[in-house]
Amino acid sequence: MNDGGLYNAQYLFYCWMSNFEKRRYPQIKEICAFLNDSMNLDLGERPVGSIFYPLLYSGVIDHVGKGYYALTKPLAIEFDNHVVLLNMLDGNHPDPSLPIGWRIVSKETAPELEETIQLNTMSVIKSFPSIDKVVDSWDSSLQDVGELSYHDYRNKAGVAEYKRDGFVRYFSIPDKMYLKEIPSGEINPDAYRIGICYERVVTGQRNGSYNPKTKQLSVNSFAFPIMLYRALSLDGLAIKETPFLKDDCIVFTNVSMSVAKEVNRILCKSIMYE
Repeated sequence: MNDGGLYNAQYLFYCWMSNFEKRRYPQIKEICAFLNDSMNLDLGERPVGSIFYPLLYSGVIDHVGKGYYALTKPLAIEFDNHVVLLNMLDGNHPDPSLPIGWRIVSKETAPELEETIQLNTMSVIKSFPSIDKVVDSWDSSLQDVGELSYHDYRNKAGVAEYKRDGFVRYFSIPDKMYLKEIPSGEINPDAYRIGICYERVVTGQRNGSYNPKTKQLSVNSFAFPIMLYRALSLDGLAIKETPFLKDDCIVFTNVSMSVAKEVNRILCKSIMYE
């Protein structure tokens, strides 16, 4: 696969989204499949994961309810020496070093906006509940746990489903007679991801690691929560750096020890300190 080709596909998808007030997820999957085939990207069976989801994670696209997605309203985030502009390309082709839909400009050249916000990671995540409390808030179920098919078949705890239910997923801890119904993606696109992260907790696996010397936080790239990703990106943007992939991990830069500890609280102490 050509990374330049993928970036161009993401940009074409971004342009397509800009023509509509909102789009449903099946429509999004269809256009991603079309781009994959027409551009010979060879993205596998789920091209939506490579084309659409990076834009959802970066915040240029957001879930607007009932399975609909739309471009986020234009936004400017002000840091000490620069301004990050969201969905304000103004006809300029995107910078390949940044996520689609983002621009970084000096304060002197930033456009005048009615609203420019100042955010850092801690100001956002300090109000996040821990993932065990989120899972506990979901509706309880009285289904027969003996018929569950588990995502982690080795441990038989965590995210599971009944084949006969189709897309209905559950979070199960059989030893504790604990069974919760995971909200659908149309209600909460992060619910499944939160379930997977909590599954790692209850099965004794790590969600990531933190290196205080490099100030880098590495987390499992599979099913990392979208809102936590966006929040952790902020302190990196403060030094004009964005998260990057390394092996099977997402690496966040410029992460302070205090932020790492807060992330560890949210992820129920599943972050290892190096």
